[in-house]
Amino acid sequence: MSAEDQRRAQELFAEGNGYLDNLGFATAAARYRQAIERWPHPAIQYNLAIALIKLDQPIEAYRTITQALRHGAAPLDPEQYKQAQNYQQLLRRQIGELELSCAQAGVEVKLDGKLVLTGPGTARALVLVGEHQLVAGKRGFRTVTRSLPVYSGATVEVRLRLFTEEELTVNERYWKAWQPWAVVAAGMGITVAGGALHYWGARSNIKGFDDELARDCPLGCHDNEAASPSPRLRTGELQQQIAWGSYVAGGLVAAAGIVGVVVNLPRTVRLDRSSEEARIKLGLSQSPRGGGLAIAGRF
Repeated sequence: MSAEDQRRAQELFAEGNGYLDNLGFATAAARYRQAIERWPHPAIQYNLAIALIKLDQPIEAYRTITQALRHGAAPLDPEQYKQAQNYQQLLRRQIGELELSCAQAGVEVKLDGKLVLTGPGTARALVLVGEHQLVAGKRGFRTVTRSLPVYSGATVEVRLRLFTEEELTVNERYWKAWQPWAVVAAGMGITVAGGALHYWGARSNIKGFDDELARDCPLGCHDNEAASPSPRLRTGELQQQIAWGSYVAGGLVAAAGIVGVVVNLPRTVRLDRSSEEARIKLGLSQSPRGGGLAIAGRF
């Protein structure tokens, strides 16, 4: 830093301190930022962090206090250094970290309404502890909306992938396409079998009985001359009854098959691919004071 920059930075620093002492936190922060542009001294950054804490800007305050500590204790007096470490720990407990990535070109990712990433790429952000709203979208693709819980000292990794409507739907049937048609064919087969029995079985036996009756009684038989019912007639009548039953059964089976064909027409089913749209990994890091466990999960 030139001597002039250092001199002007010290003047701005002194002005900022005056506003800080008189509760003018916003003006104090503005003066400190101007001073840091000329001379990014840790002492100025330390005071800027205090002003940002008063303005309830914990994320900016955390970044600033971390910068103030980057060179260790040397640029600060012992009391300032100890207090800066305490501030850093307290602020970190209010903050979590998000790592968002998407490999698809043109996908816009917004966090709490602000654009943070346009794919392909990765973005990292410090956010306050609590629920955050993630929205990712691209023309022609289904928009992904997720509520992300962020915990103290945690890093939430989100791997995004968007799908088109075609990729999210599939045509399904209750059964294989040929199965209802097989039922129809079975019904028709039963009907045809009944028809064959009727035509070549029952009809033949009944006609044979009629021929026998005409031969034995050419002029017709009186009741007392008629013999007991012919076995051939009884067989023909039984075959006829079976044939009629086959018509009914075959018709019912074929009708059931036709209903099955209609029910089994392809239908569009939406796939649940939410686990692929936003794969989330949560990692809880070690606490600033050295306690706690490392926990990782995926959902």
